[in-house]
Amino acid sequence: MSFLGILLTYAIATSATSILARKLGIEWLEGGPLYLQINSSGRMKEILLKPAKVFRRAFIVVGDLSTALAIPLGLVTAAWLARITWNLISSGWQAPPSVLPPIPGFTLSLSWGVVLALFLTLLAHELGHAYAAVGEGLQIRKIGFFILLLIPGAFVELDERELLSLPPRRSARVLSSGIGANVILAILLLVVGLGTLQGFPRTPSGIYVERVVPDSPSWGVIQPGIVIYAMNSTPTPTIDALSSILRGAKPGDLVILDTSEGPLSLRLGSRPDNQSAPWMGVLLSPLGYYAPRISILPTSWAFELSKDILLAILFNLSAAAINAMPALPLDVGKVLAIRLGVDLTGERDLTGTFEGRIVLAVSALIWVLLAVNLGYSVIRFVVS
Repeated sequence: MSFLGILLTYAIATSATSILARKLGIEWLEGGPLYLQINSSGRMKEILLKPAKVFRRAFIVVGDLSTALAIPLGLVTAAWLARITWNLISSGWQAPPSVLPPIPGFTLSLSWGVVLALFLTLLAHELGHAYAAVGEGLQIRKIGFFILLLIPGAFVELDERELLSLPPRRSARVLSSGIGANVILAILLLVVGLGTLQGFPRTPSGIYVERVVPDSPSWGVIQPGIVIYAMNSTPTPTIDALSSILRGAKPGDLVILDTSEGPLSLRLGSRPDNQSAPWMGVLLSPLGYYAPRISILPTSWAFELSKDILLAILFNLSAAAINAMPALPLDVGKVLAIRLGVDLTGERDLTGTFEGRIVLAVSALIWVLLAVNLGYSVIRFVVS
């Protein structure tokens, strides 16, 4: 089913579910087209927030460390965003895409691993805010889960006025702790990867074959799901390494592949778009393959494990970087606005003060730069 078909089916299902919930008076379930929200019960809320009460002092320390990390991270991210925008414009809009939204079924495969990685990223971010808020004595109004555009996540609803009434350092702890939680989860996932996969995340063992082109030289010789470790006794840990070897070959050459299924002989063909260039006819994963430290783990499982861990690390670091940008209504945007004495309660117009105008101008600039890169990346992705 195409992405639009999946989206239409999901929109119908969520709309029907939300209508049924209202008819039956189910208060914990609400939503609309493309959106479902599940509000946690009092018991579930208590379970989710229990660690914050037990380790209150630890989360205060995490909040301070998160604030110290978030502001420089935001400045670096904003500088990176400005640089890639300049590169994009100076290249005549020919630069490779740099910012692509993670949407399962569209920009990413619709798999349980991708969905789980996104869910853990958003859950960690929101629980980071919630635990810091509990540590500062704030009330959590609501906590729950949602699915938006096939992206699962969690949300925490605080009393915004109560949060903004805190001294700047204490409010900064709450606002920055989501960023800190994402960084901590990324580090934990890295440790898991290091402990379960050889060479993770920098030195792959080989390259993973995702698909074989029908009637290509590899058709009937190489099966999807195998790993190519070497070609003609030369290691091929990356696609670049394999491409380098192929550049020295020509169509008709017989090559010996060292694979997870043993040695295989393959006679190279000619590329359909360039008859003088050698061609194997396989689609290779750009992520690489990391051999599991537990040898009984099947090749396909090890590949999916490494892919999902890498994606989860990337999602968490990306979430931390985006929320650290100094733009409203992002986390660090609020932290800096509060530090500048800007009233975010809505009682006064932000344009009424010099500081407020500065915050709005910087926010607008960052959102424009982000929108330009997102739009360009999505268009390039669709037409490629």
